[in-house]
Amino acid sequence: WFLGQPEKFASFTHVVLDEVHERGVDMELFILLTKMLLHLFNGPKLILMSATLQADEFSNYFSDFMDESSREPIIVPGRTFPVRELFLDDICDADSEWSSLPRSALQAASQAVDVFE
Repeated sequence: WFLGQPEKFASFTHVVLDEVHERGVDMELFILLTKMLLHLFNGPKLILMSATLQADEFSNYFSDFMDESSREPIIVPGRTFPVRELFLDDICDADSEWSSLPRSALQAASQAVDVFE
């Protein structure tokens, strides 16, 4: 509807873009369209969310639509959690730490490995 019925954009009170740090083509296009629609339709508040957002970069990009009171980003403190990569082959290995998983889970993992090979 963004392109087909852009006037609907004005009916929103807020537009929330999450994971804006994932700067793929689709997100870049969506951010550009959002900025263009903000120029055409006054009203919606824009909320950008990301765990690793470059706040100054986005603040400058959307500065046309901010009054002095909203120029400073709201930072919500948090913490990151460690991420551990785990592959299906690792789970299926009989000597792995995952061998204590229920047999049905191990069989399902093994079948998934077979499908992808």
